[in-house]
Parts: sequence; structure tokens; C-alpha cells
Amino acid sequence: MFVLASPLLTALFCQGYGNVVPAKHTEWNSRLVSTVHALIVGTFCLYILWFDDAVNKDPVWGEPRLVKLNVAITCGYLVYDLLLLARYWKTMGDGFFVCHHIAALYAYGFVLSRGVLPYFANFRLLSELSTPFVNQRWFFEALSAPPNTGWSSLHRHPVVITLTERAQHHCP
Repeated sequence: MFVLASPLLTALFCQGYGNVVPAKHTEWNSRLVSTVHALIVGTFCLYILWFDDAVNKDPVWGEPRLVKLNVAITCGYLVYDLLLLARYWKTMGDGFFVCHHIAALYAYGFVLSRGVLPYFANFRLLSELSTPFVNQRWFFEALSAPPNTGWSSLHRHPVVITLTERAQHHCP
């Protein structure tokens, strides 16, 4: 997706992509993959939070099949991103991202290997829902779009804030 799909889809749907400095193309493609990952994982998280009774009844030992699938997807993405960081260290390298990814892999390893704390792992993954907004803002900045353009200002919209808060504080 990083090498083929992202550049093609971006060029097709975003006229300004060709004007972006080539040095930023790598980060652009990485952020697009990150956005797709966040949307997939975030959708799973909301489904689990709202409809997975086993996990919601017993947050420590509840049957974590769907949570494990979601965590496995995330671990795959984290490994992919670590490899990407290593490959493009000069343009994207950041020691904090490496530490974050390793710590997350370590923590999610317990969910995958022992099945413990599935509710909390799922709740933590809900924060991925902010990633598309962060990335969208970066895309607009890379395109030199004026502030508050389109979706970049959506994170300040009261309805979005209310819905996000409701989703995160929903107690089954």
C-alpha cells in the first residue's frame, strides 16, 4: 500500500500532491497508511465497545477474540512502521516513535499471549480515532493550505468533540 496504492490514490484524489516537496512524499504515504490503519482499528474498537458483551462484562478476563484480532492488526502495523522508520530514518526517523512502538508491542503482547485486560487494550486503541484528524491536518500543511481549511478544523467542532467523548465514556 505504501509503495503503490498511496501515491496512485493520492495523485488521483488530491491535485496538489504533485506540488508537495518530494522529500515529504515518504511521510505523506506513511500517514495515509496510518490513517487507513486507524480507521480499521477504530471501527473495530467501537464495535467491541458497544456490542462485545463478554469483554464488557469482564474487563480483565473476558473472551478477547475480537480484541486479539484488533491488537494483532495493530501489532502488524507497528512492526511495519518500525521497518519503515528504519528504512527512511533520514527523512522520518524519530527515537520517540521507536520507543513508543516497542512499548506498545510489549504491552499488546500480553493481550495476545495471555488474553488479559482486553477491555483496557481496546479502550487504549480507541485513541487511534484521532489519527485521521492529526494526519489530515498534516496533509493540509504539506499542501500549504490556509488554516481552518476543510477537515483540518473539524477537530474543534463541538459535535465531533461531543461524539468522541460519548464514544470513549460509553459504559455497557
